[in-house]
Amino acid sequence: MGKELQILVFTLGKQYWGLNILDVREVVKIKSYTPVPGAPQYILGVFNLRGQIVPLIDISMFLNIANSNGLREAVIINHDNELIGIAVEDVVGVARVAEDRILPPPNEVGDHVRGVIETPGRVVSVIDLKRILEKISTQQQ
Repeated sequence: MGKELQILVFTLGKQYWGLNILDVREVVKIKSYTPVPGAPQYILGVFNLRGQIVPLIDISMFLNIANSNGLREAVIINHDNELIGIAVEDVVGVARVAEDRILPPPNEVGDHVRGVIETPGRVVSVIDLKRILEKISTQQQ
């Protein structure tokens, strides 16, 4: 059995998605955010997290999700010493899985999914967060 990973599981577009818990700083409820005029489509806006202004990103366009059912929570990550909020519908919990139990993703899901895990009652697509953030960085330049 390989190294055990903890995957934060959340919903987005009626599907289950996951992030390595090591990439996650915290999860907060989205109370309100301020849209930023002229910002790229994937930036919903910015919000105040204990005195720090944090961009709120909708990653659904990178995951080919048509629409989501109300983005209620933000998964806060630290990327290059900057906090970023990733808007999700609901955080479901944390799944523990052996690294060698992550299955290769189907070709149809695109290059933003690292793999797929099966947990009791659901299939979770594990997001390649680094690849999405790299794509966002290159689009901003």
